[in-house]
Amino acid sequence: MLPDLYSKLANDATLAELLGGSATDTHIHPDRAADDKAAPYVVYGVNSAGDSDELLDAEVVDINIYSASATLNLNIHERIKSLLDLQDQVNIPSTDYRIFYCKHVGGSTQYEPEARLYHRVASYAIKYVKQGD
Repeated sequence: MLPDLYSKLANDATLAELLGGSATDTHIHPDRAADDKAAPYVVYGVNSAGDSDELLDAEVVDINIYSASATLNLNIHERIKSLLDLQDQVNIPSTDYRIFYCKHVGGSTQYEPEARLYHRVASYAIKYVKQGD
């Protein structure tokens, strides 16, 4: 499911412009960015498995946004939120999963003085089923 989220974010022209990304470097990374990565960039990964029921699996995915500007950080967050915070109107194409629900469920923002970066964590609850299950 994470590769599908990556594709959704990486293929958005507005987000690419905000991140200063290119076809070879989208500035969107799974788990962690390189230590020398210049901001802005996004790091995403599974925070925890959520409550699963008989039909759907659930996970909480954290989207970490790093930028030198608080305003840019907020703009990136708002764009990602417009792409993912769709509740039951999800439009995340996938060949392996059927994603039924994606909802922004919280987060936090802080300034990291050593790195001189604003760091925002936005958490999304996602419910899905693997195709064929």
